[in-house]
Amino acid sequence: MTRLGVPLGLLLVVLLAHADVAFLGRSFQTSRYIAGTVPAGPWGYPGQDPPGDYPFMDMAAPALEHYPLTRAARRQWVSGTLPLWNPDSGCGQPLAANMQVEAFSPLKLPMWVLGDTPLAWDLYTLGRLWLAACGAWVFARRWGAGRVGAPCAGALYALSGHLILQANMPYLGAAALFPWLLAAADALARRPAGTSLGLAAVATAALVLAGFPQSTFLLCLAATLFVAVHPSARPRLRLLAGWLGASALGFALAGPQLLPFLEYWAHAQHEHPPERGAGLFAHPPEHALLLLSPFSLGPIHKTWVPVNWHMQPGPLGLGTTALGLAALLDRGSRRRRGILAGAAAAACLAKFYGLPGLNEIVGSLPLLARCHIARYGPPVLGLAAAVLAGTTVQNAWRGRLEPRVLSRGLLAASAALLVLLWWHAPTLDAADRLEEAAQAALPAAAAAAALAALAGAGARLPRQALAAGLALAAAGELAALVPHGRPLRHDPFTTPPFVRTLREAMAERPGRLLGLDHVLHSATPAGHGLPEAGAHDAMHVRRAFGVLHALLGSRPEPNPTGGEVRSLDHPFWNVLGLRYVAARRETLPHLREGLRADPTPGNVPVGPLEAGRSVGQTFLSPEDRLCGVRLLLGTYRRENPGTLVLRLFDPDSPAPLREARRPAPGIENDRWNDVFFDPLPGSSGRRLRFEVGVEGGDPQRAPTIWMNPGDRHAGGNRTEAGHDEPGDLGFATLHAPAWEDGPEFRPLDALGGGPFRLYENRRAFPRAFAVHRWIVVADAQAARARVLAASEDLRRVAILEASPPLLPPEAEPPSPSVVRVESDAPDEVALRATMAADGLLVLADTWFPGWGATVDGSPAPVLPANAMLRAVPVPSGEHRVVLRYAPGSFRAGLALSAAALAVLLAAALARRRGTA
Repeated sequence: MTRLGVPLGLLLVVLLAHADVAFLGRSFQTSRYIAGTVPAGPWGYPGQDPPGDYPFMDMAAPALEHYPLTRAARRQWVSGTLPLWNPDSGCGQPLAANMQVEAFSPLKLPMWVLGDTPLAWDLYTLGRLWLAACGAWVFARRWGAGRVGAPCAGALYALSGHLILQANMPYLGAAALFPWLLAAADALARRPAGTSLGLAAVATAALVLAGFPQSTFLLCLAATLFVAVHPSARPRLRLLAGWLGASALGFALAGPQLLPFLEYWAHAQHEHPPERGAGLFAHPPEHALLLLSPFSLGPIHKTWVPVNWHMQPGPLGLGTTALGLAALLDRGSRRRRGILAGAAAAACLAKFYGLPGLNEIVGSLPLLARCHIARYGPPVLGLAAAVLAGTTVQNAWRGRLEPRVLSRGLLAASAALLVLLWWHAPTLDAADRLEEAAQAALPAAAAAAALAALAGAGARLPRQALAAGLALAAAGELAALVPHGRPLRHDPFTTPPFVRTLREAMAERPGRLLGLDHVLHSATPAGHGLPEAGAHDAMHVRRAFGVLHALLGSRPEPNPTGGEVRSLDHPFWNVLGLRYVAARRETLPHLREGLRADPTPGNVPVGPLEAGRSVGQTFLSPEDRLCGVRLLLGTYRRENPGTLVLRLFDPDSPAPLREARRPAPGIENDRWNDVFFDPLPGSSGRRLRFEVGVEGGDPQRAPTIWMNPGDRHAGGNRTEAGHDEPGDLGFATLHAPAWEDGPEFRPLDALGGGPFRLYENRRAFPRAFAVHRWIVVADAQAARARVLAASEDLRRVAILEASPPLLPPEAEPPSPSVVRVESDAPDEVALRATMAADGLLVLADTWFPGWGATVDGSPAPVLPANAMLRAVPVPSGEHRVVLRYAPGSFRAGLALSAAALAVLLAAALARRRGTA
């Protein structure tokens, strides 16, 4: 094949493998599967319900983060603004510093220019798969796979399970560019000249700009390991030093992306903090066999081994594995092939399939400490397997493939898969899924049969036919595993009726939004340009996270059902300017009672709550105004009928004090579930008992309640039908403190004619206001505690962590100060302040390094106020105050990038003069 013909052929492979997307109007997008992102589905709006299963490994991350944040970034690019700050999520947070946005990625340039239309998203995804195929072809050709085997390697890598399973994810960019990085590393190792140094630097920069942080830094580590064992004749230390120098230049070139990310990293709360052990988390080494499994692409969301869904690596394929093992068993160039396979295996086994010792070392490295999900590693092994398989195809083309070598490779791969099946057969049998697993194994069985037939007839077949048969057997197996049934192409940001309602209301009365019950998931409002208090990401500004965590639950993302939201009654919601809440009609009344919980974990199932059975708990209520119970419940089949009924008793009286009901189909599986009732005054220190059961339940599909083996609650035990039993239920009591100055929500409008309603908080503060008194505390933690205690009126007092360059007035001024917003852009807010006395202008946006201020053109400090917001000292009188986001990390990144570019240009000129 010609050099031009190979890329065209690989493009054809990618298009045919995804023919439903390329030609039939289907889509890689997942928004149709996420309630609250499109005006369709079972949420009270017209439209078709999405199917129950879905052909995506992760449908949430793209729909809730990648799509809306990309839309927010493009909106700023089009308006002529650098997309450095996102004002619409979590009260404001960095945008370009969030690497998954790929704000400066050359791969997204067509989308910035032409628009992030539905077709553009699908072409972007197909383009990354094609880029991965071409990169694998280039690297395989350099690594000895030949002009026939190298295109085969490109096709196998593009069809490998990881890339297919993660096709819609932001970190596919790193996987697509990884083979290009290895090709540049190989060029540098062979000839460390200025050109190869520049190529390695550019490849590293492209990976950083287009990657996801965890996958990016892991793949850079894998490339370094590859260089360290490269079979070059040059001195090892000199070779490694050259590579590290090229990598440093590449990181410098990507400085405008990298330095803001590192700044964000330093000021962020992470979902995978190493102090919890997540950074050192890894699968047992034997789970690496899952890479051979054909089932990861069969029933994607019905994991057939006890492994988390996000740990499914995606298969290499039995055919690819067999051909790769055949290449390792062949005597020719075994050293080079072994180096490639060994480096790839070591990179994965050191981190994700935790070999003792290695995992602790790699997992303790900076940045890699939080890189713990196994799905980031398979591109390394996938590329190695594809290149080795291409080498076997090339040997067959040249007539150098011995049938016994092919047979041994097939035998080894089949044996590994059979061991995997045997190991997990009890799990499959217990789950009644042996037949399902057998059906999912059909492509692997067909590939094995084809390879066995080719091995048997290899000596009698023309070498070209043998090579073509091997390539088709391996690629055909992977192509058969590509999921179909994707949704029709749609615009994830078609404006739903409730968004139009919100825009009209916000134009008249500005404020922030909180979406519950799947009306608008956190982060999706940013795609519509709606400011919200919640957020959805793996990183959050630490200051904002601390406060929102206390108000909302485990994350700044409110639980879609509202069950994890602790309070919408706390006065700080007014300070944040929370004016609008979209939720089900029955949700908001429960959330008006600022919930406080004392969760107790449970780990032993009591059993099904079928009709006629009641299980309960006696306990001492630790606080007043008991308003509910949080139960750890599960279900057998996630589709239980009936109604969960909870009754609260005084143990000395048979008459219930309170009774609450909850439809059993709404129970979250293996999660805390809240059952609310009207607050009970005088409950503090009182001995009470609750009983929970099901009316109309089915024993085969009944809810399950969980318990602890020991009694953890003072004054009580588990009860069965009113009688004490040993043990303690997994439960928590919910209490409702009464905030007199909390939000006052009133129904504003029914949304879309369904069960949802838009509520307006009539007590929300304006986004900017002035105060003339302040309290200085020691640090951010003390400020957060003071804010959450709600002991001060934050409309009149600010909580600071450092004294401002002003003295507070001796008395409150007789007339109020007035602040209004003159202009508002993502990275600049201009305000007009008429101050009745010296004071602070408080802006209810997240404080973060890089925000500066001027008062009438003179610089002024931006102080953290009220634990997470911004405050600017302003003297009395009328002033124009401008806050601008111009992070030093971005400016330093630009300077670093320019310096790196100058070094590369100087090296190129020096080489040209030397050649002349």
